[in-house]
Amino acid sequence: MFYYYDTATDKDGDVPGEPFTVQDPSKLELEAEYLPPGEYLYGFYIEDIAQNETCSEFVDISLSAGDDTTPPTVASTTPANGATGVPVGQTITVNFSETVQQGSNFSGITLKDGGNTVVNAVYSLSGSILTIDPVANLNNSVSYTVYLPAGAVKDRAGNPLTTGYSFSFTAAAAATGGGGGSGGGTPAPPADQVEQVI
Repeated sequence: MFYYYDTATDKDGDVPGEPFTVQDPSKLELEAEYLPPGEYLYGFYIEDIAQNETCSEFVDISLSAGDDTTPPTVASTTPANGATGVPVGQTITVNFSETVQQGSNFSGITLKDGGNTVVNAVYSLSGSILTIDPVANLNNSVSYTVYLPAGAVKDRAGNPLTTGYSFSFTAAAAATGGGGGSGGGTPAPPADQVEQVI
């Protein structure tokens, strides 16, 4: 079996603590890519057929951020900037150029209405997508602006969003149908019921 041990909680190779994650040695290079930069204790042990440990070895390793110095950028948003007629129940998303996590200014992300009032919403990250889910429906015919400050998110190498970003849209409730007829007015009576004026 092969393990990574986080040396922040386990600095003694003779008595390893809980494994950070179990590793397949044939995929070591690939799996190490997904560990955050830091110091780790890489180790293994060998068992006999009765599952008795016969030998073990542990080696200190250091994982760095490598050569990734490219910061994440906003690739697209839903709704798009300047969109109108956006459903009042719309969930807002921001798609970044790469996988991101919360940055030092994540709490500075805001959704505001046209009167500059902050709209209560839940903010969450999954992969490269930020989801903004307003707690209540948006108001009809009101413009809204999403603002992401610099440093709101960062990539796995720690590169932050370098500049602030904002986009705006206007919400609109779905149209409700009126009476019969395409114009929504009162339908005309049948021809044999039309009163003739002489």
